[in-house]
Amino acid sequence: MAEIRIRTAMPDDLDMALRLDELLFQYDAQFDDTLDFGWTRSEEGIAFFTDRIRGKEGVAFIAEHDDHVVGYLCGAITETYSYRRIKRIAELECMFVQPSCRGKGAGSGLVNAFLDWVRAQDIHDVRIEASAENETAIGFYKRMGFTPYNLILEGRLG
Repeated sequence: MAEIRIRTAMPDDLDMALRLDELLFQYDAQFDDTLDFGWTRSEEGIAFFTDRIRGKEGVAFIAEHDDHVVGYLCGAITETYSYRRIKRIAELECMFVQPSCRGKGAGSGLVNAFLDWVRAQDIHDVRIEASAENETAIGFYKRMGFTPYNLILEGRLG
């Protein structure tokens, strides 16, 4: 059985990253009914992925298995809240691994590649946002060494 290979995304990976992000939106819809399913292929969404793949405002990684793309991750360095002592933080913005390749090292490989990139930027803090109901993702990130920090509560009026 071939191993999972993690690599930096290239411009030719844009369409596959968009397809995987659409799958992420479909998956996340069970936790968030406010998602805009058209965002990924919108001008803003395409610009976001293009910028990450080019390394312009962040980074994108691809997971491959048997020469097929099975996952992706995008992340960036961002400013944090002015009231915090740390001023810059890395954010793992989005990640998806095909269900058939989960538990085979694709997710951990993507996160580890991102963390290596973060360290190379001399950043020491990383933020990941996940739906409070997505116990699978939360469990995965906890196994990767992350701990809960903030809890954001939302309510819908009317």
